[in-house]
Amino acid sequence: MTFEFLDYDSKTLKPSAKGLKHLTFEGYISDKRNPEHSQNFRLNTLQSKKFGDITFTDLERGPYECLSTFEAKEDYLLQIVIAGTSTEQGNLNRLLEEGDCIFMKPGESFISKDSNNCRKLMVHMPVGLIHQTALEFEYFIPFDNIAFDSNVKSFPMHGPLFNLLNDILKQNPDQISKRKIFHYEKLIVSEILEVSGYFFNKDLYQNQWSDNSHIRNIYTYITNNITSDISINDLASICKISRKSLYNVLDRELGLTPSSYVRRLKLNKAYYDLKNNIDVRNVTQVALKYGFTNLGRFSSQYREYIGELPSQTLGNCGR
Repeated sequence: MTFEFLDYDSKTLKPSAKGLKHLTFEGYISDKRNPEHSQNFRLNTLQSKKFGDITFTDLERGPYECLSTFEAKEDYLLQIVIAGTSTEQGNLNRLLEEGDCIFMKPGESFISKDSNNCRKLMVHMPVGLIHQTALEFEYFIPFDNIAFDSNVKSFPMHGPLFNLLNDILKQNPDQISKRKIFHYEKLIVSEILEVSGYFFNKDLYQNQWSDNSHIRNIYTYITNNITSDISINDLASICKISRKSLYNVLDRELGLTPSSYVRRLKLNKAYYDLKNNIDVRNVTQVALKYGFTNLGRFSSQYREYIGELPSQTLGNCGR
């Protein structure tokens, strides 16, 4: 299994465990051995690359087994074993062999015993990017947190995801437009969601929509009138049901109230405009465009849902 890591931000040959503290690895790896008392812990190679909001880290172990901890911290983390084996130390005791992968949610740790010459590719993705991509590609998200299958998956060695990863690892992001990077991010996250065993998968989502005309009608109405003031009476009227029935339908199908569903779709569009920098002068312009007249409340709701302030989203796109 091969990934061509041709362009990277940093590459270190044979870094020691103590030396890892000085690398820009953002705390995703720590060794359980004491580097002062053991010469066994070695990485043959550690290289990393940032592509938009996604960070890739490729690490290859030396000729010794070692015990390590990988922590997802505030991001979602896809861990792919490229060579060797990695055995989890804990209740699940998952075994990852060459070509296997697991998906870790924010705050989750993976303590493992890695074989000699074990090599892994780690893909770190911010919460906001995962959630927004899931919504834009029409995955079903009834709750704030996305649930993933914790079982070990076989990573596809051919097809869209493998090709996208290799393509990105070869490219220099400084030579690509921010708009192109943004669309690359969405494509690769969408493919990763498919591979990771996304609990509320796309097929289930589409089946629920096809079985529930109310949800389909509500979604279509909101997206067609996304910059307008949308009332609960409007939604009940287009479904030809009472307000009480409307609340019941949305709670049963999506786990949301009518107002929170409208707000979620509006925030999703606001994020897209800010992130993709579509004729955006400032945050106020975008907030008012989608009907958020209280700027303080907009920032608070945006941060709670997206995971960062709207000014940070706009700033990250180079404004």
